[in-house]
Amino acid sequence: LLELCHTPFLGTLPQRHSYSMFGSGKKWSFHCLDINLAKEWMSTCDEYLQYVRRPFSSIPADQLWKCEQSNWSEAYKEWSVLQFWLGVIVAVIVAATRYVDHKHFITTAINVATRIAVA
Repeated sequence: LLELCHTPFLGTLPQRHSYSMFGSGKKWSFHCLDINLAKEWMSTCDEYLQYVRRPFSSIPADQLWKCEQSNWSEAYKEWSVLQFWLGVIVAVIVAATRYVDHKHFITTAINVATRIAVA
C-alpha cells in the first residue's frame, strides 16, 4: 500500500504521493520529508502562541462550558488553549513533587520541559 521513500541522502526527495485506498477512488496524500509542509506547520506555531498568551479572548471561560456555541471553531481553539495551560500546571506539579522526593534538579528540569512541549 505505502511506497517508502528510497532516495539517496543528497538526492531529490519526492514531495507528494497520492494513493487510492482499497480501490475506493478516494485519494489521500503521504508526505515524506516535505520541507514546505514542515515550514507551513512551524508558521502556525506563532499563531498558536498568540492564542496561548491571551486565553479566553474570543469566548469567556463561563461561556465555554455551555453546550451551545455560536462559533464552534473558536470554542475548539479555546479548549485547546485551556488544555495547554492545564498541561503546564500538571508539569509544574509533577516537577515539584519529583524534586521534593528525589532532589535531582537536572532530571526534573528535563522532565518539565518535555511535558510542556507535549502539552
